[in-house]
Amino acid sequence: MTINQMRYFQATCNFNNISKAASFYQVSQPAISNAIKELESELGVRLFVRNNNRLVMTDDGRFLLKNINAILNQIDQLESLMKDKGEKQKSITIGVPPIIGSFLFPKLVNGFLKVDPTVQFSITETGSLKILNLLETNQIDLGLVTYDKEIERKFNCVSLIDTEFVFAVNREHPFANKKHISFNDLDKQQVILYSKGSYQNRKIMQKIEETGIEPVVFLNSSQLATILEFLKRPNVGAFLHKEVVDKHPNLVGIPFEESIKVKIGLVYNKLTGILSLPQKFVNYCKNECRSENKN
Repeated sequence: MTINQMRYFQATCNFNNISKAASFYQVSQPAISNAIKELESELGVRLFVRNNNRLVMTDDGRFLLKNINAILNQIDQLESLMKDKGEKQKSITIGVPPIIGSFLFPKLVNGFLKVDPTVQFSITETGSLKILNLLETNQIDLGLVTYDKEIERKFNCVSLIDTEFVFAVNREHPFANKKHISFNDLDKQQVILYSKGSYQNRKIMQKIEETGIEPVVFLNSSQLATILEFLKRPNVGAFLHKEVVDKHPNLVGIPFEESIKVKIGLVYNKLTGILSLPQKFVNYCKNECRSENKN
C-alpha cells in the first residue's frame, strides 16, 4: 500500500467521486481507478460498490478510510514539522468563505505582506462548514470563519471581530424604515440565504425552524456580487454581516430584535496545533484587529 494509493482513496471517499478526486490531484481518472483496484486486489476486500451510478463505501472501505486518515495526518504533520524546522515553509493554506473574503480577509493579508512579503497564501473559498472539515483532515492550516461556542469546543479559535447578522434590503423595500425586525415579520417574505454548507445558512435556518415561519427562499448564494444584484429588487431581503451592509450605502441593514451576534476569527485544528508561520499570521491579525477595536 503506497502513500499515493492512500491519498487517492481518501480523496475519492471525501469527494464521493473519482472525477473530482482526479481533478483535485491533477491526475487522470484511470490513475485513481487503478489505484483503488490495486488496493482492493492487494488487500483482498471490496472498498466500494456502485448503487445507481454512485460510489458507496463498504464496511471494509470505511474501516480503511478511518485508519488511512490517521496515517496521512501523521505523514502531513511530520512533513510540515520538518519544513517548519528547516524554515522552508513560506506558504499558508487558509479557507475563507466568499462573503468574509469580500470585506475582512484582503485587508489582513495585504497588511501581513508588508511585514513579510515572501509569504504566499493558498486560499480555498468555500463555506464555513466545509472549511472546518478541511481543518479536521489537516488539508489547510487555518480557517477564517464565522463561529459560535459549538465550534469553539472543537477547534482553537482566535476572535478577530464581534459582529451580527442584519436583514439587508434596498431603500425601496417596505421594511426599509424599520428600526428593528423580528423573524415573525419575515413570514411569506422573499429572502436570500447563503449557500448550504455555510455557517450563516445553518444559523438562520435554525432560527426559522424555531419560529415556525415560512419565508420564501428566493436564492441561495455565497457570492456577494450575485446577492447585491438581486437586492436591487424592492421586495427581496438578505441576511448579511453588518460590516458588509455598512460598505454599501444603497442598502439598509435592519437589526433583529433578538440580535444574532456572532464572532469572526481564525480557527485551527485543536489536536495538531499550528506551525510557526501560520501562528505568525494569527498573531498579526489578532494585534491588528485589537488595535482597530481600540480606535
